[in-house]
Order: sequence, then C-alpha cells, then structure tokens
Amino acid sequence: MTQTDQDLAAFDRTTRITPDPEVIATTLEEEAVLLHMSTQHYYTLNETGCFIWQRLEQGQTLGEIRAAIEERYDVTPEQAARSVAELVAELRQEHLITIPGLPT
Repeated sequence: MTQTDQDLAAFDRTTRITPDPEVIATTLEEEAVLLHMSTQHYYTLNETGCFIWQRLEQGQTLGEIRAAIEERYDVTPEQAARSVAELVAELRQEHLITIPGLPT
C-alpha cells in the first residue's frame, strides 16, 4: 500500500480538512498561490488543486469535494478520490492544512 493509499484510507467522506490559519491564499485565474506565513514559503496549485483548495476553504467534507471533482472534470470516483488524497498528503506534508485528530 502506497502512502497515498494509506492517507486515503485514513479519512472518510465526512472528514473536514481546513487550511492552516497561518496560510494565506489567492487565486490567479485557475491557479492558486499559497503563502505559509510562519515559514515564508510559497506554493502554487494547478487548476485541480485550486478547485480542491477553494472547497477546503468553504468547509466542505472530503466526500463533497470528491463529488464536485467527479462532476466538474468527468472522472471516476476512484480518480477523484486519488486526486484529493494526493493533494491532501502534499498539503499535510507542507503543514498547509489542519486535519481533525491528527498532529500538524
């Protein structure tokens, strides 16, 4: 099992992940730029990453985000779940999100 698969298995559809309060985000066309204020590191997200990030900011659950990706990009549930899990793993590694019940 890969790390992404493990991350995916750790969350259910009702998990609500939020941006870390130290992160400032702005959208430029269909991309997002994130700045972690504590580390002063910048990050960019592509169109799909931006789509996911905006829904995290809105407080949507992982299930709601996966469903929105399926609808917007016409992908399978598995592809949508993998896209979310991969981005969540990267965001977590960079301390850009807060996951209930897990240390930052």
